[in-house]
Amino acid sequence: MGTEVQRISSGAAVTDTDPAAEFGRWYRRQRELRGISVYFVAARTKLPPSRIQGIEDGGDPLGQDGHSRATARAISRAIGADPDEGVALLSKRRSKRRRKGAGLWRRQLLRWGRHASIGLILALLSWAVVSFLLNPPISSNHPDLVYRTDYVKRLLWGEP
Repeated sequence: MGTEVQRISSGAAVTDTDPAAEFGRWYRRQRELRGISVYFVAARTKLPPSRIQGIEDGGDPLGQDGHSRATARAISRAIGADPDEGVALLSKRRSKRRRKGAGLWRRQLLRWGRHASIGLILALLSWAVVSFLLNPPISSNHPDLVYRTDYVKRLLWGEP
């Protein structure tokens, strides 16, 4: 698969890990330290080489969504780097500080909606149980079905 990577100090291996550094530069540095080609990474990750080259150059950067984090993990695993470190760099690069009260009403609304839906489900279940217990069972006093002979069919088929 490849040659063993020579151990280097952690400071030299992760020089571009400050928050302003991009994942692509870190990835390129890690790939070059290990002596792995872009085509090898493309074969391991099933991504086109142009996409990997775009990630390295910053022309096609990864986003903050789950698909981009999965791509960062796959690329990091392909070169033998720590996938968590790659995702951490990707998260640091785009992280923004949110205001303290931002989204508070949304969380509160979701919490109320959850409580209301659980209450509705419990009310429906209790209604179903009570209605099942209070309704008397169907009695079996119904008369049995009696089938009468169809004389027209008997004449057609020639049955006695």
